[in-house]
Amino acid sequence: MRRTLRTLAYSVVLAAAAGMALFASSGSPTGRASGQEAAPVLETIKLSGNQYGNYCNPGVAENLNGDRLAIFRGPGPDFSYRYKYYSKKKDSWTTEAAVIPNPPSMEGYFRADIEADSTGRFHCVWEETHDAAVYASYLDGSGWTQPIRVFGAGTHEYGVSIGVRSNDQVVINDTRVLAFPYLTKDIFVWLKGKTENQFNTSYNVTADEASSAQSTVAIAPNDHIWIAYKHEDDPGPPEILVTRLIHLDENNRVVEKRIVSTDDKGTWCFWPSIAVNNEGKVMSAWAQSTATDYYSRLYDPATGKMSDYIRVNSGLSMQPWNTFFSMLVAHGKDFYLAVLSPARLVFLYKFDETKSEWTDPVQMSNLSCESFDLYSGYDKIMVAWAAFSEPQDVYLTTLAVEPLLPKQYALTVQSGSGGTTNPAPGTYNYDRDSNVNITAFPDTAFRLKNWSGDASGTTNPLAVKIDKDKTVKANFEYILQPAVGVATQKKLERSFFRGYYMNVVTWQENPLNVAQNVTIVEQRLYRKTRAADNSQWALLASLGPSTMTYTDMNVGKDSDYVYSVGLVDDKGNVSSYY
Repeated sequence: MRRTLRTLAYSVVLAAAAGMALFASSGSPTGRASGQEAAPVLETIKLSGNQYGNYCNPGVAENLNGDRLAIFRGPGPDFSYRYKYYSKKKDSWTTEAAVIPNPPSMEGYFRADIEADSTGRFHCVWEETHDAAVYASYLDGSGWTQPIRVFGAGTHEYGVSIGVRSNDQVVINDTRVLAFPYLTKDIFVWLKGKTENQFNTSYNVTADEASSAQSTVAIAPNDHIWIAYKHEDDPGPPEILVTRLIHLDENNRVVEKRIVSTDDKGTWCFWPSIAVNNEGKVMSAWAQSTATDYYSRLYDPATGKMSDYIRVNSGLSMQPWNTFFSMLVAHGKDFYLAVLSPARLVFLYKFDETKSEWTDPVQMSNLSCESFDLYSGYDKIMVAWAAFSEPQDVYLTTLAVEPLLPKQYALTVQSGSGGTTNPAPGTYNYDRDSNVNITAFPDTAFRLKNWSGDASGTTNPLAVKIDKDKTVKANFEYILQPAVGVATQKKLERSFFRGYYMNVVTWQENPLNVAQNVTIVEQRLYRKTRAADNSQWALLASLGPSTMTYTDMNVGKDSDYVYSVGLVDDKGNVSSYY
């Protein structure tokens, strides 16, 4: 079906509120299938109390805050059937299921589906028998919106699913019966923008004379839409039902259509499901009734390669027909598949791409199951399921898995005294595996000493790979400055026998050194001829730290010298002198 949570990391702890039965198991009745060694940690919550009536059709989802929402069909106050909900904020569920406000008049049949957007809002869709899909959104703390009936030409066929793009556009797909006598059906996609109140855009994505139905949707990391559906390969009796894919780009244009299964593997494919992982690979699965098992294939759009048929080897519950469904989710780069065994127990499989096998089956229900929903959260795989026999209560079972890599990581940029950086010091979120350049800008008389934290060296600008939360600090060091205000005055001095010239050189402390509390231990006076381009500086005298004048004796009348004063501090740093 869907689903990968597009979020930053968060922590989720599953707990039961008062009045709910909680049981955890590492083996029977829920746990790893027979023959497996280590059983996973499972937790199960009973969401309903003494439920009656069939087709509970639960749905479950988790948002980026770790809040959860579960909905299911159950008896309302007037003993009619209405969709009810449980919500969980922080670590506790609501203690009693409530009826979704303003419900349409309906007899929900097969499937409920939920997705969460980037703001934490839950978007729900469920079916009305032979009428139209119904949509509502639930925003934590603000209640439910008015349910929206998604209309289309013709009669609605069973099967509907929902996805949410990165811009929070909601995507619903369903099937419309358009013509007789062979019940020609087409797959429709319906779109609702983040600020819109209605589904104002729709596309007929099959638009053919064959029968296309039982579709599910998945949103790829690049916001492309993928749909898996059952297709009648040869319209009219005898039916040949195969699985196909439709690929729409970010502008909702059909990019490609793929045949996944053909009649050489059996002629009756039911209830295809689909998921796209964070590498953009597409997994589709379906029930192969003629082989009494589930099959799948992996497609890589980057290479255009489709894997061979991958049999799940779980067996198939053959009665009633509406239990022929499987559900897929993507958790990071991994795929998980939930199916009903012949004993009507929900089993969860993980895909091993290196072996091209579905492995490690985990029993997710301890009772025979009538319907279920599958969702991938941050560190849990969730199955909401309804018991097949009376009382048909609804349960939620979670399986702990490796936490998802967040879509973004935090980069904290710091700067020591003596300079700044671009980007300026602060904390920023960047997409995982992106590259960010940090440039150090030293103040006057400073230079970049090194980078520290999650970086080192003196390269400037510095390229940082965003593969985890990182802190990078630019460290600056002061550059010892020479004396300033060097001035020269030539004087003529006469003795009893002759006259001679001398230069009186004076200078001042450098205020930058004073501001940095530098301790000067030596002053070095240099001289060179002004006019000569190739004249070299020569050390004239080494002086104490407090001397601010020097007399250069016996210079020629026409000599023209320039002077500079370099400094040495108590740490051995030597300044320039020109």
